[in-house]
Amino acid sequence: MRRSQVCHALRARLLEALDPVPYRQDPNHPEEWHLSLRPFREGLDEEPDHLAHLSLVVFVPSSTSTTDYRDVSGMRLQWRSVVEVSFGYLLRPNSQIADFDLASNAADDITALVYDDESWLQDVTILGITQGFDPQLTRGEDLNMVVTLSFDIEHRSEI
Repeated sequence: MRRSQVCHALRARLLEALDPVPYRQDPNHPEEWHLSLRPFREGLDEEPDHLAHLSLVVFVPSSTSTTDYRDVSGMRLQWRSVVEVSFGYLLRPNSQIADFDLASNAADDITALVYDDESWLQDVTILGITQGFDPQLTRGEDLNMVVTLSFDIEHRSEI
């Protein structure tokens, strides 16, 4: 499975399985989990739409081959990659502690979904979590939290 396929499968899995109800802050305005336009990175995180409440990003920031090969067609390459799952969460002024707790629960739920049943990822082995719940707060009009979870995986792709 190629890196892009891993990301696509994980995005689909999370969007399908994450129930937005426990994380909704306003019952009159039901938010849903949705995909962000780009990865969360320092210096790029100033756009409000990018940091929207319950926005989700899955991408591979680094990958290395663990297979020695010499242009052998059809060879299945073994890769070790880092997969990052990030999400934005709005901290409301009058309930920041409760919102922080809800974001922590969301991180736990995402981690459980990644580990729950690896059969949704073909030729992928999850080796471990390298970065757990360590939220970053953003500056701006609204106080947003960005949570990034990093997982080490091994996967095979055919060339």
